[in-house]
Amino acid sequence: MNWPLWYPSLDRAWPAGDHERLLLAAVHVDPVAAERELRAWIGTHDLNDCTFSEQRLILAAWNRLGPGLRDLPDAPRLAGLQRMLWTRTMLLMRECQPAFAALAVADVPMMLIKGAARAADPVGRGGRSFHDLDIVVPRNRLGDALGVFVELGWEPSSGSSAMRMLTQAARLRSVNLHKDRYGDIDLHGCIFRPGQGSLADDDRVWARARSVEFNSVACGLPVREDLAVIAIANGSLDAHANSDWLVDLSRLIVEPGFDWKLFSNEILARDIAVATLIALGWLKVRAGYAVDAEAMERFEAALPGPMAAWMAFVQARPRQSETPAGAALRWLAKTRRKSLELAQSEPRGEQKTRPRLKTKFSRQA
Repeated sequence: MNWPLWYPSLDRAWPAGDHERLLLAAVHVDPVAAERELRAWIGTHDLNDCTFSEQRLILAAWNRLGPGLRDLPDAPRLAGLQRMLWTRTMLLMRECQPAFAALAVADVPMMLIKGAARAADPVGRGGRSFHDLDIVVPRNRLGDALGVFVELGWEPSSGSSAMRMLTQAARLRSVNLHKDRYGDIDLHGCIFRPGQGSLADDDRVWARARSVEFNSVACGLPVREDLAVIAIANGSLDAHANSDWLVDLSRLIVEPGFDWKLFSNEILARDIAVATLIALGWLKVRAGYAVDAEAMERFEAALPGPMAAWMAFVQARPRQSETPAGAALRWLAKTRRKSLELAQSEPRGEQKTRPRLKTKFSRQA
């Protein structure tokens, strides 16, 4: 696509360098190409210096490629890393189980998103590590859910007292809670951020969700199309501090029967066309994925004006390849987003439908 001079070239927000190499090892559709990338990455890196984000990508790659990499000198250490991250995940789930059971007893509906949704799949869980679980409860039940956690000894990670958070529950959209060494839960009252659709849009996600058993408790699980939208909406805002969301997205769009029309409808409802084009463009061009052409055309037709596009661009561009000036722009974009979210947030759950800002520009056919 030919972008106007004042519009960001979206492919410049793609992963690059060693970061891309590790991502390709985790997601490339061709296992031979993926193995080549992982061998090259391991050959130039010391596993002792890996960040947690890199460890999680290594786990995703090793889970699919491990049998063909037994000849590597680091193979025993990679297998040990897999066991360590799996054990950590199991300890997290064990710590969270009593709270999940208590929510069920209190008749508070809950839905799994992000890493927790992958954890609901015993097969997919093996290639996905996470340090917290993200769950959503209905907005008007957030206070009830928070009360359940507080009763069991969970504490807000923000440093605020549990009682203060309970008194402000009607004004909260989410809260991160900790307990002991491994307990870490992100409790959400809304699925998406302010500005990414309305609560009525969230209602559709709840209506489509199916019931699954997780940690011996019945939970809601969004359909794969909604999980893909959630992955982009949340993951594209942190400049690849972690890239699990892109791995999740790659797994979801190749599942049999993936509904591209439903997916594109929800992307447009959330106003995240820029981030979606960046993510799907990279998966198509660099990782070999088949992406629905009609859906991509719809996203291109819905692109916002230059200011909104640049804000989305600098937040989606991986920090691993940004310049100091780019980091400053990302900070400004993040600050502006936070202020807009605060202005658009309805503190008591009655979020009104707002007219969309007409920022699209016309293009020559």
